[in-house]
This record gives sequence, structure tokens and C-alpha cells, in this order.
Amino acid sequence: MHTLAHTTRASAIEVDVLDLSDVCQYVRTKYDSLPKLGSGWAWGRIGTHAGYYVVNTEGVGPAHPISNERPWVLSLYRYPQGVAFGAERQIRVSPFVLHALPVKERVPLTRFIRTVGPTLERNFQTWNDRLTTAGVAA
Repeated sequence: MHTLAHTTRASAIEVDVLDLSDVCQYVRTKYDSLPKLGSGWAWGRIGTHAGYYVVNTEGVGPAHPISNERPWVLSLYRYPQGVAFGAERQIRVSPFVLHALPVKERVPLTRFIRTVGPTLERNFQTWNDRLTTAGVAA
């Protein structure tokens, strides 16, 4: 069995873990035929001097700050019998709405992006470098 060498992650970046329950409830209410609707992953926002970035726990997200011209496109999925199907709805999230979303908690980037496997480690390092370059806002 091949094991990966453990690397120590280092980052001072904090992630605001977003509470998307109101967004999912709004979409369920608007399209009442969509039970068990969710985003698939936890999403977090990070404020930088260039604007807000969003990333999920897999280390995936837009490589640019969210703007009115380049909003965050949040895909919502149905989960009948606990299995996700293709994206049921996509919502364009502006910087204003992104800023207004409630936060569940604030966690270190090192804890937010999962740690299993070399791909996730690369994703973590990519985000750590990108956000450090963008200048994380206090």
C-alpha cells in the first residue's frame, strides 16, 4: 500500500464558512418541486484587497475575485435517496449578496480544504498562494 508523506500545511488565511441554508430554502420555495436541495460541498469566502474569493472544501472555486461582471455561479443539486444528480439550479451570486450571506464559523484555510490525497494538497497550495498574492484583508 502506497502512503503519502505527510506535509505540514502552513497558512495564516481564515475562511468564513458560508451558511447556504437560506439560499437553498429560497430556491425550494420558488421551485417547490425540489426537495433535498444542497450545494454539494461547504463553501467559504475569503476577503482580499482584490475582493471576495469563494472556495469549497475540495479546494475548487473561481480563480478570480467575485464581481458584478464575474459573479459566483453556485450550483444546487437534488439529493433523492441521498444521491446527487446533475445541477438542478444555478444561481449567480454578486459581491453584495456574497457579503450578506450568513457565516457559520471562521476556520483556518488549512482546516477548511480537505487533506486527503495529492490533488487536494495541490488545491490547498494553489489557493494559499493565490490568496496570499491577492492580499488577504484583515
